[in-house]
Amino acid sequence: MNRYVLPLGRVFFLVAVLYCVSAVQAQPVSPEMLAFPCMACHGPEGESQGDIPSLNGLSHDYLKNSLHAFKSMQRRGVIMNRIVRGYSDEQIEALARYFSGLK
Repeated sequence: MNRYVLPLGRVFFLVAVLYCVSAVQAQPVSPEMLAFPCMACHGPEGESQGDIPSLNGLSHDYLKNSLHAFKSMQRRGVIMNRIVRGYSDEQIEALARYFSGLK
């Protein structure tokens, strides 16, 4: 019986680890977390202090269309084309909603 306990224990441990990892990966990312990297250039709460445009309060459609244009290379930017390539359509929608809601 003891020769089965250790292998079964390992199997149960592996299943538990895989379950925990899949649960962590399945959690959605909040719009605030998605927007955090944007704030490095566009300022806290999307309000830029320099030459880079502010994002707060811009219209939802303008933001969404601009991000899609950067992603498809229809609009050129120094770094935006590379950054937005990593976002899904759903994440772009969430970013547009988030920044358009800030005043």
